[in-house]
Amino acid sequence: MDRDIWASNITTDEAPPYSCPHCGVGTLEIVPKSLKKKETVASQKEHRNPDWDPEWIRYSFTAWLKCSRTECEQGVAVSGRGSVDVAYDPEEGPEWYDSFEPLHFWPTLDIINIPDKTPDDVAKELRSAFSLFKIDPSACANRIRVSLELLLDHLGVQRKKRTSGGKMKILTLHERIELLRPKNPDVCDQLIAIKWVGNTGSHSTFATTSDLLDVFEILEHALSEIVSERSKQVSKLAKKLTKKHSKRK
Repeated sequence: MDRDIWASNITTDEAPPYSCPHCGVGTLEIVPKSLKKKETVASQKEHRNPDWDPEWIRYSFTAWLKCSRTECEQGVAVSGRGSVDVAYDPEEGPEWYDSFEPLHFWPTLDIINIPDKTPDDVAKELRSAFSLFKIDPSACANRIRVSLELLLDHLGVQRKKRTSGGKMKILTLHERIELLRPKNPDVCDQLIAIKWVGNTGSHSTFATTSDLLDVFEILEHALSEIVSERSKQVSKLAKKLTKKHSKRK
């Protein structure tokens, strides 16, 4: 996961190197002259203010991106909001330029790598979270929480437990994650951290995009451990090489 990509804006003729949602190999580039901007009505009215400054300008924008691979050329529509920023040159002075913050992509772009073996319903919830990342961070956090519940289902972690009194109790997400601790304590700690941010979204309080980028980074690692069993694979390779080459001393 490249955090800088998701914290960067688009300019009139350049976009961050988003990965193509179709082939996963090429990067997306702005289709020349496809970016269309329009100043909002509220922004236009502010021009009447005697203290008006170009940095007050606000836009809505749309643009087309296209995969850089000629074998693919997948198109992606992007829309969002824009503003005017300033860069200072020691000799030329201030230089104004348009900057555009992407809020929505279609098809949705994957913020993290989703392993091929990830259950379909988990992957679906994660992509729903990706689509909400900038539009509604709290709702995004909530979708991540739902994806954790589904992931635990596929791992065979129970949702209910019979109490000493014989009644069935619905387990909290925290309790379900703790059931994994004996097998994988490190991943358990990672999922607990993700759960706290998910709770923030569920309770309709504010979750920041910075928080979500932290969550996605942790989640990408956790999925590689749980779904792809990355550490086990690396451990097997290490043992294989040790066994093969240690005999050559």
